[in-house]
Amino acid sequence: MIILDIDIEKGEGKIIDYKGQKLGIYKNENGKIFAVIPDCTYEGCRLNWDKKEKNWVCPCCGSRFSYEGKVINGPATENLEKATI
Repeated sequence: MIILDIDIEKGEGKIIDYKGQKLGIYKNENGKIFAVIPDCTYEGCRLNWDKKEKNWVCPCCGSRFSYEGKVINGPATENLEKATI
C-alpha cells in the first residue's frame, strides 16, 4: 500500500497530497491508517489537525471531527467523507 511510504508517526495526523487530492491521514498507536477528505462539511474550509486532542478542527467555524471523520461538535452536522487509499 502506497500510504505506508508516507512519513507519519503513530498517533500523528496530517494533511497530505495523494494522487492530486488532499487527504487527512491519521495513524493510530497500532499503526492503522484512517483517511478522510479534510474539508469541513459546514463551512468547506480545510481542516487542521489538533495534536493535543487528536481530532480535526475547522479554523472557520470551530467544528471538530474525530480522526475517523465523525462530528464531535458543530455547527457541522455531517461527518467527513472517508477517503479510499
